[in-house]
Amino acid sequence: MFKDQLDAQMKAKKAQEEKERAEFERNRKIREEQMKLERERIDEEKKKMLLEVERMKLLAGQDREAAERRMREMEERQRQMAEDMRRKEDEAKKQELEEKRRQTNRLAQAEYVRMALT
Repeated sequence: MFKDQLDAQMKAKKAQEEKERAEFERNRKIREEQMKLERERIDEEKKKMLLEVERMKLLAGQDREAAERRMREMEERQRQMAEDMRRKEDEAKKQELEEKRRQTNRLAQAEYVRMALT
């Protein structure tokens, strides 16, 4: 009887150990699956971050290109304004020279008329 009781306790203990081992194994598999999912999530986040970095680089490049384009446009406007100013100055000089020429012609004609009358 004592032996039967001891065998029953041993079987119960082995069954308990087997149950605990099975639970431990199941929990280990769950943890492994969770870790796998976490790694996949981290990889996805890394991919998203890399894509965002690439997008930012492209935007920065576009911003730089836009800034360079605006700078070129501003330089072109300044050049155009300087050219327009130079043209206006040239036109003013031409008008001044033309007026001096007319005045000289009038003076010459007046002198010619004065000489002819005397």
